[in-house]
Amino acid sequence: MLWKYPMKPVRTDDQVFSRLCMDNYDMEVKLDGFRLVLTVDNGVRMFTRQKNPIVIPENLIPQLSALGLPDGTILDGEIWNTDKRGAWQHNARSVCYVTFWDITRVGNLDVSNLPIEQRREKLRELVKPSKDIFTINPTIANFDSYLEIKKDAISHKARTHSKTGYVHGVVLKKKGSPRRDHVNRSIEHSDWLKICFL
Repeated sequence: MLWKYPMKPVRTDDQVFSRLCMDNYDMEVKLDGFRLVLTVDNGVRMFTRQKNPIVIPENLIPQLSALGLPDGTILDGEIWNTDKRGAWQHNARSVCYVTFWDITRVGNLDVSNLPIEQRREKLRELVKPSKDIFTINPTIANFDSYLEIKKDAISHKARTHSKTGYVHGVVLKKKGSPRRDHVNRSIEHSDWLKICFL
């Protein structure tokens, strides 16, 4: 399995909206969980961005098997639950969810140099959402939608005193951009910009 450390977004704030032409970017929700890299090589495995193994929660095991992903496939996304960050590491019965947003390999085909729009399309072809356990991260329509999502996230945190299970922020992804992964370490790249609410 060819491993590349996944790129990271550059952290910024919502003043970035006044500096960018938003026609050039897609905006996605950033959930508060663990970044995961899912690999398929004689079975499915999950890793953090730093290549540390992630214990697969029990509720995800049959769902992962049912995906039928070809060997060599590598997906990028977030694993999260509504209880506590990483709770499943200590209790495999914790119910967890996975939200995918990118793909770098389909079987033995490297698709990392394709524009992000084409990678999303390949991801949608490969991963069929299943009872909200697996979802594909949708793009956010506009700045008004962003403000609503931010308001809801802040309200949720205040109401529940929670650190997880809410939207952590958004990521702006430059249209047409390839992946910028690296063989030695995860490196920030300005093709992706992260805005955290909390």
